[in-house]
Amino acid sequence: MKKKFDYIKASRYIKGSELVGVPHYRRIISSVGNLIARIAFQLPLTDYTNGFRAVRTSVSNQFDLRSNSFEIIVEELWQAKFLANNFVEIPYTLTSRANAKDSKFSYNFNVYRQYLKYCFYSLINKTIY
Repeated sequence: MKKKFDYIKASRYIKGSELVGVPHYRRIISSVGNLIARIAFQLPLTDYTNGFRAVRTSVSNQFDLRSNSFEIIVEELWQAKFLANNFVEIPYTLTSRANAKDSKFSYNFNVYRQYLKYCFYSLINKTIY
């Protein structure tokens, strides 16, 4: 933030990053989701599906987020695409979740549908609401 970036995203896919003990199926889901988002959003990012980020307050105060599940990550990026002046990624190491069975997140149809909705909006350059 001191270097004047509006949107800082942690990435599992840049130099200095790692995936440790992450199951193969999660890597595949992440790869496919990131490929779709990379095509749709065309932002200078490699890791669209990682939720670790920092957003300049002047940008985040303009968000009108409506999602309350995993897809909020792409809804936020969709809005940031129109509001943030610049983006940067920092390295991140993802480790396997120790208690994955306790996670409240699940890959269900609605999550994918919402994710694809914001990717589609980005493809057609639909602005915020």
